[in-house]
Amino acid sequence: MKLNFFSKFNLKHLKTDGGQRGFTLVEILVVIAIIAILATAGTAMYGTAMKKARNNRRDVDIEAIKQALVMYKADEGEYPLIGNWETAIDPYMEDGTPIDPDGITSYGYTCTGCGGTGCTFCEPDDTATHEP
Repeated sequence: MKLNFFSKFNLKHLKTDGGQRGFTLVEILVVIAIIAILATAGTAMYGTAMKKARNNRRDVDIEAIKQALVMYKADEGEYPLIGNWETAIDPYMEDGTPIDPDGITSYGYTCTGCGGTGCTFCEPDDTATHEP
């Protein structure tokens, strides 16, 4: 008795008399349309998730910078100058000064309320102070 590998499978539905069997054009187009819809939905959800993750990372980074600035002010009596704030707060940051998740820009440090250079960091409740 000779064992045939394909004898285990039920292949009776395949035509062996020269007839053609296959998918119709409509069936193929429906499958392609379904795959395209799923790919579009997946891409949109992935993009939204990436934006949310980037924004959450920014929130965490800004909070860490804020805490470092508060610690710097507690030690030095004033906020660091605008030009050297990154190196000034670096000792207060566990992993160094964070970089924006987009990888292109870095976080800025500016004074709110005075609108000019030479002012130190001011919290929303404080008034800005100007350096001589």
